[in-house]
Amino acid sequence: MQVGKPLPSFSVKDLQGSLLTNKDLSTAQCAVITVWASWDYESVSQLNMLQEQCEKANGRLKLASFNVDASKSDCKRTLSSKENIGRNVCEESLLGGKVMRSLGLFAPMNNILLSRGKVVGIDLSTDDLRKKVESLSQ
Repeated sequence: MQVGKPLPSFSVKDLQGSLLTNKDLSTAQCAVITVWASWDYESVSQLNMLQEQCEKANGRLKLASFNVDASKSDCKRTLSSKENIGRNVCEESLLGGKVMRSLGLFAPMNNILLSRGKVVGIDLSTDDLRKKVESLSQ
């Protein structure tokens, strides 16, 4: 994964059973792929921030999150209180999901920021991610 390069091809089923692909995110003015876990406070906090940004962006921000909990039920329990949180994936393989690895994502708080399908940021802090998302999704 390199800044300035297009997002690599991938496809994976989300929690609703729908196929999520790189093409779903490539047309967005701004898109974020993030990794989180119900047991990792900082990653849940980052997910909450991204939820707020989705609400502010009025459709100009797309979000895809990869959960690294051991079970989909743990992931769904955490997401049950959230709305407008984008597409969520749980490969139920902790930190070893095939699609996550192919995107260079290995741990909670890893993230990829995209603009029109090109990578514009990797592994940004929550504050830097918020600032860049606000700028790109205006």
